[in-house]
Amino acid sequence: MTSEKWTGREWGRLMLWSLVLVLLSRIILFAIYETYVWTQRQNTGFWDSLNTWDAGWYLNIIQNGYGTSPMPDGTATWAFFPLLPAIVRFFWQLLGGDLNTVAGIVMSGLSVLMLAIVYRYLLVTGRSRGEALGIQIFFALGLYSFYFALLYTETLYLLLLVATLYFLRTRKYLWMGVAGALLSATRNTGIMVVFAIAVQVLEDYCRQEKTGKSVKDFLKSVFSDWKLVLGTCLIPLGMFSYIVYLGIKLGDPLAFLHVQVAWGTGSGNPFKTIWDGLQSGNLIFFCLACCAIVGLILLLYLVKEKRWSEVCLAVIFWVIPLSVRLYSIPRYLIGGGVFVFASGDFLAKRRSRVLCAGVLVLSILINLWLVWKWFSGSNWLI
Repeated sequence: MTSEKWTGREWGRLMLWSLVLVLLSRIILFAIYETYVWTQRQNTGFWDSLNTWDAGWYLNIIQNGYGTSPMPDGTATWAFFPLLPAIVRFFWQLLGGDLNTVAGIVMSGLSVLMLAIVYRYLLVTGRSRGEALGIQIFFALGLYSFYFALLYTETLYLLLLVATLYFLRTRKYLWMGVAGALLSATRNTGIMVVFAIAVQVLEDYCRQEKTGKSVKDFLKSVFSDWKLVLGTCLIPLGMFSYIVYLGIKLGDPLAFLHVQVAWGTGSGNPFKTIWDGLQSGNLIFFCLACCAIVGLILLLYLVKEKRWSEVCLAVIFWVIPLSVRLYSIPRYLIGGGVFVFASGDFLAKRRSRVLCAGVLVLSILINLWLVWKWFSGSNWLI
């Protein structure tokens, strides 16, 4: 484990490099957009073209707040957690101007922070600088990376998730609790990070060189650390605050869960969802099912590497979306971070720079195509 403290200058260099990656990614997105406009003669504005599909829900919340009535199809704004729209609304009111442009600037700033904390977390968990750099480039330019430019929760969620894990590993438990509370106010699965914390704390205890280990001794060691207890207890605060708000506004504290039925549900069995996709006869569903299978393989690889806290998160990020539908499974896997970390571990152990570079370049090229399809309105990317 690499736990040495970094100087302000080292953090500054990391932030600058992360900013360069984000600027490069936005330049590439803009170039693709301009090419699309030139060929298709459809000019709706760069940020407006990026912030489509679910981004429309967040734009609505930012402008109008949460409504009290669902849409005719049963969908409603309260399915979307409040932290991201609250952040963007703050900067919109501060800066003024076009909302989509302000949202794009905010998401770019969050992307810089996300890339920086990802790099530092990877070093803390024993990965090499080369592996950390490759994963940074992947999140900036690689497969499905354009989601980190959109008004979607992917950027903020990954930033806060990795920050929570980073503070856990460095034993800054109060900061862990703050990051975790913000995480649980970003997406409903954010609260699940408490399971990864429990697994990591147990793993740390088992690794201690001491005699007389027992369940009683474990509980005593945990509850004697008030910062760990308080930090962990802070994590549900974000979600509970939203629950209280919905209870007051709608009379239904769990409205964010109850409204999910309007988006359609699957079998509840992830393996059946995958099987149905493979047997559907639809190429898109077949490819999405294959992505889910790759995710399962990467999950098992994390088990093999005994990265137990990441295994815990991988199980959650694999089971929950696949219990509902196949749509968007690639971005859920990538946006969850741990599957990308597993891929980086696997490639790093091959000790082949050519292989790593080849995979990264192929990923970037596929992402360019995906961006084009996004601008063309392909609904299988939502």
